[in-house]
Amino acid sequence: MHNSVVAMFCGPHEDGRPTSRRINAAIQTAMGLKAPLMIAGDANDGKDLELFAGRAHRRSPALDVVKLYDERANTLADVQILIEELREHRHRGVTTIYLVTDWWHMPRSFVMLALELQNLMPERRFDIQIVNVRCPEPPHEELLGERQGIMHYLAGTYGSHELTRKPYGKPAQERALAAPVAAN
Repeated sequence: MHNSVVAMFCGPHEDGRPTSRRINAAIQTAMGLKAPLMIAGDANDGKDLELFAGRAHRRSPALDVVKLYDERANTLADVQILIEELREHRHRGVTTIYLVTDWWHMPRSFVMLALELQNLMPERRFDIQIVNVRCPEPPHEELLGERQGIMHYLAGTYGSHELTRKPYGKPAQERALAAPVAAN
């Protein structure tokens, strides 16, 4: 059993393709630690999970890669499915989580992970190590959305707001917003 895991939340698509920066950093971190790599989320109907797991196995065939998918495709769902996996017997010894995500996504990811761990697994204590991934700054409205996401989470209203703008780099949600509404 390992006392640490590396957790990565799938990143946005840019120019129609999933970015490689998060998975590359996560693979490198997991290889260096010889720790399992947990890839959570995917706003592309599971396709990015397959792509990233394949990339991890090609780079390090012995790497233990765990794919975690929740069709809700948001950060809170990613955190919750990660915690569900951490409850599995083979992860009982885990005390440290290396959280890998883009620097601009880290505050919301960290807050949600830390508080959901306290709420859903109060019997265990975890040390969350931040692995910020360097990348270009996203659109200004996305940075504002990240802050609003933290506020909604802390207020208990996360996920209850209707999307009013195109989500940043999330193909499945972009397709859903673009789909015509059926007439009643």
